[in-house]
Amino acid sequence: MKKTALIFLSCALFVLTGCYGAPGLSREIDDLELILIMGVDYAEEEYEITLAGGQSSSGYTEQGGSKTGGGESSGSSGNSGGSSGDSSGGAESGGKGGSGNSSGSGGENSGGNQSGGSASSGSSSAAPPVLLSARGKTISAAVAKMQAYTEKHMFYGHLEQVIIGQSAAEHGVEDLLDYMRRDPEMRPSTKIYVTRDCTARDIMEKGGGHSALPNLLAALEDAGRQLSLAPAVPLGRFEGDMVSFGAVSVPALKLTEIDGKSAGALEICGSAVFRENKLAGYLSQDETRGANILSRVARTDMVELDTPEGQAVALRITETDLTLRPVGGEDEIECININVYVEAEVAGANGGTDVTDERVLEALEIALADKERERVADALTLSEIYDADFARIYPRLRIKAPRKLPEKGESWQDFLHSNTININVEAVIRRVYNTKNPGGTR
Repeated sequence: MKKTALIFLSCALFVLTGCYGAPGLSREIDDLELILIMGVDYAEEEYEITLAGGQSSSGYTEQGGSKTGGGESSGSSGNSGGSSGDSSGGAESGGKGGSGNSSGSGGENSGGNQSGGSASSGSSSAAPPVLLSARGKTISAAVAKMQAYTEKHMFYGHLEQVIIGQSAAEHGVEDLLDYMRRDPEMRPSTKIYVTRDCTARDIMEKGGGHSALPNLLAALEDAGRQLSLAPAVPLGRFEGDMVSFGAVSVPALKLTEIDGKSAGALEICGSAVFRENKLAGYLSQDETRGANILSRVARTDMVELDTPEGQAVALRITETDLTLRPVGGEDEIECININVYVEAEVAGANGGTDVTDERVLEALEIALADKERERVADALTLSEIYDADFARIYPRLRIKAPRKLPEKGESWQDFLHSNTININVEAVIRRVYNTKNPGGTR
């Protein structure tokens, strides 16, 4: 018996060693191109997909359906050179290089649908992060083309962000969602962003450099939690909210401008609202704060207000809460009360303002309540205009009044238009002090 078990275990050692996957899919980590960001644009009835990966020894870009190779990159030492040439039948051409830096220029080819061009390639001393781009009638075809631009297998298991260009969002994201559902490497935790007044490729090329873009977007996400900007939305929640509520909002990205020119820095400029898988419109940063309050995801923020004497005071919002209350008889709703509670502390005051003065504090509390009420009202107005319940208000109202509200009744736009909504905001400043006369909490 022991001998039989020993023989069985010995045979198992040859079968169960190492990693195993489907035939042709088992690869060493060094043979993988880890794709971190995907950009999706749409123009002239074609998708343009841009991918940002990790370190690679080569990178190619396709422009307008033309496969290109070669390019410029810097090297730390040594000379490299190449010879230029022609090829036919769809073969790629060589490049030529100079001293100190390895460089190349696109050659010529003919046959198939390929033509010459130029793109970045790896340095002889250090391989830069790759930026790949291709076009196609479908996303799958565009992605498949790029596999031929690198000797490594493109792996999407580490995809962190998907940036959807404004044109692609207006066209609709059903094709993108379908592609991501079918790809077994895609993760539901991948974050979704939408551009405003620029393309996804612009963001990936100019937004701080694609090599630093994943960390930059993560930093913006962290800053968003502190300043009540649009919260990051993972793919799983994007699809879930779209199916359950028919609408969802995601962070909107744009390149900052100085003197009317793009400065190449990224900012979250508000949020993009989707309805039925298409871009319905945008919310500004203040409107996004109002939507965050309605969604109960707003916590902290920084607000600047003026005292009655015209001095600026910065208030740090430390707590935000909201309750919804449908009011009416047994069978119908007369009005909806939205009650908001905001708690803040003084973060800074100009001009030696005495923030312990009750008269000053009461004026600041009234101003803060008015500002938050305006933000919530503006978010509700756009929710009605876009006919999109991106704050998920109706399902919460149904929980409190299931007999008065049908599961699927009139449109969200008609519901808001036909019901009176009262917005009540209570603002309290708890922690106050100044350097001349330290105070405490109220």
